[in-house]
Amino acid sequence: MPRKKTKSKKEQPTVTQLKKKLDAIYSQYIRRKYSDYRGYCSCVTCGVSKHVKHMQCGHYVPRTHLSLRYDERNTFPQCASCNVFQKGRMDEYAIFLINKFGDSILNELNIEKHKITKNFPYEEKIRYYKEKLLDMPDVPEATS
Repeated sequence: MPRKKTKSKKEQPTVTQLKKKLDAIYSQYIRRKYSDYRGYCSCVTCGVSKHVKHMQCGHYVPRTHLSLRYDERNTFPQCASCNVFQKGRMDEYAIFLINKFGDSILNELNIEKHKITKNFPYEEKIRYYKEKLLDMPDVPEATS
């Protein structure tokens, strides 16, 4: 008779679970990093200002490139209209990045996106960004 698998007291989370957790924490960090004392931040591509709860963490280089998924040069607040419905408004995003970081940023990101990332330190990054969030002032709730 085959033996039943016994579960350990605390099973290790899967890579998918860790990535989902880090995505949520990192997104919150990026939106709060660029928010004002009221909890409002501006979309880097259209300029609309909304509460952090109504904004998203936009990526210039898509999230499929793990080497840049959590890179602060590649991620900024975007409204859902720009990020999702207008597919990121890449031309405007590129102009924003050049104005912020200089002419070489697009080439730097293009080189970086081709790097192969093995054994990504999800748990370390989760701890790091949780700590960064704790150091930030609280954001007031959104008012309708």
